[in-house]
Amino acid sequence: PRESNSSCCSLRFSLCFVIHKRKFWGQENLIPITHPHFKNLNLFWDKIMIKLFGRVSLFRFFFSSSACVYNEDRQLETDEESCSLKEEDAWPANPQELYGLEKLYCEQMSARYEKDFGMIARCGRFHNIYGPFGTWNGGREKAPAAFSRKAAVASDVFEMWGDGLQTRSFCFIDDCVEGVLRIMSSDITEPLNLGSDEMISMNNLAKLCLSFDAKKDVENRTHKGTCWRSWQNSDNTLIKEKLVGHRVLHLTEGMRKTYD
Repeated sequence: PRESNSSCCSLRFSLCFVIHKRKFWGQENLIPITHPHFKNLNLFWDKIMIKLFGRVSLFRFFFSSSACVYNEDRQLETDEESCSLKEEDAWPANPQELYGLEKLYCEQMSARYEKDFGMIARCGRFHNIYGPFGTWNGGREKAPAAFSRKAAVASDVFEMWGDGLQTRSFCFIDDCVEGVLRIMSSDITEPLNLGSDEMISMNNLAKLCLSFDAKKDVENRTHKGTCWRSWQNSDNTLIKEKLVGHRVLHLTEGMRKTYD
């Protein structure tokens, strides 16, 4: 609405930090139904935020990008070392669907506004952020919350999408917030991975969640569904080099907090 844009314009000169995080996303089985609408909304807000703050001498502008920007060919590797995604693997571009393309476009737009108009832009590529108090049902929850819910109510069967062999790494919310603030306060201009390099398969994530209530006899049952990325892990070499002391919580500890 015009009134909202006017309010933003009147406030923008007093801000020091702008963290652009607003995104619409959904569980993988819902994306084919809704994703054109989501992508239009995402790109609309990206362009509004960059245009609104791009020509103002703000202290910092943070764009929350995603692991979806990475070349999909690199996510078909089957060994742990090869499927760890480095920042340089975003090019040549072949991102995941429109969502990854939108993120990659806005990374470039932020960098361009920094070069042309002096906006101080910072960027982190989020790798599956999770933790307590997140969405846990309704179809837009991420795997850690969904698996925690399923494990809590499972009596004899635990159901999941895919074959259970696909891998991911997950970053606890506290580590993500600390990483965002440290990147914002740094002089690092290139995008950085903001995630964990502790990779786990979905079968093992299910076993981990079930172990919290000692449910050893529950059967994992997989269902064929949409699953673009077979293998994905964050390579944290660059962020450890740039942000000395950067650490992430062990997955078992983070999932225990999420489950409880």
